[in-house]
Amino acid sequence: MKTIAATMALGLALMFGATPSFAQFGPPELIEAAKKEGSMVFYTANFTEVESEVIKAFNKRFPFIKVEMVRAPGGQLITRVRTEAAAGKLAADVVDHSDRGLMLGLADLFQDYAPPNAADYLPDVPVLGKMWPRATLAWSIAYNSALVKNPPKTWKDLTKAEYTGQIGQVIAPSAARP
Repeated sequence: MKTIAATMALGLALMFGATPSFAQFGPPELIEAAKKEGSMVFYTANFTEVESEVIKAFNKRFPFIKVEMVRAPGGQLITRVRTEAAAGKLAADVVDHSDRGLMLGLADLFQDYAPPNAADYLPDVPVLGKMWPRATLAWSIAYNSALVKNPPKTWKDLTKAEYTGQIGQVIAPSAARP
């Protein structure tokens, strides 16, 4: 189970970059062990349609690993992981969840891991050396320059009455394409 988890984590980390050789996913022994294992269970709180595309791309690189996806909304997924772990029956090889705060409470369930591009992350991004984001979010202030002649300069400016109904928030996920 840990072999597949490591391979899937490596695969997920590289799904968003250029097409690498198998060597970039880990040593040949890791790839061979994953071939022997042949399957993995992937728990996610993300949308099924998106994760199906990730799995499809993963299977292009690792056609010898059958991926079973278990999808549940955020809190339900955390509850499932906790319940299975407490019973000694955690089925997940990889857990992908976007709420770092909720995941922090489960950190003792995971083995240490670093993606191949770990050096590219800011030092405060990984959580306890076990959890790594595959995308980051950026917040920005959006406005119509034809309507707003005196745009806000700071987040606090957004509380000013002059911007009521004129300013919106844009949440922009950032990740390379698969």
